[in-house]
Amino acid sequence: MGSVDYRKILEDCIHGRRLMEAIAYTCAARTYGKRNCSLAAAGFSLRKKRYSMRDSGGFKCDWDIRMALDAYDSCLRDEEQRPDVIVLVTGDGDFLDLMKKIRNRGSCVVEVVAFRSNVNRALRSFASSFLDLESDPKYLNMWVRKNI
Repeated sequence: MGSVDYRKILEDCIHGRRLMEAIAYTCAARTYGKRNCSLAAAGFSLRKKRYSMRDSGGFKCDWDIRMALDAYDSCLRDEEQRPDVIVLVTGDGDFLDLMKKIRNRGSCVVEVVAFRSNVNRALRSFASSFLDLESDPKYLNMWVRKNI
């Protein structure tokens, strides 16, 4: 069993560039407590949202629109405040239109970070670069549970 090492992911997303901001869009649910603490400790600013219940008993936080607006708005900033690169840590193909719109503006490069098995192929192909979290075990904190 393992957990994601958000600090290593953020370091590799930056890879020598100046970080302007790192935002994690997350749920304000108790079950997200450990993940939220790990994200904050890694240097992410947290944007939390109440969840909505699904009929199945699960819950979700719909962040896609807010993430897209924030990413696009950052490309509209004055040159000194505008990032050169936007890194989307998602495999959701719904972000393909956002990437196309940003690329057409020509103001920002869009990179994608995700698990290859969970990323939309078109999103991966259209990204300026793709970091596969499955390609290197350093992105996972692994531990072994011993049977006693």
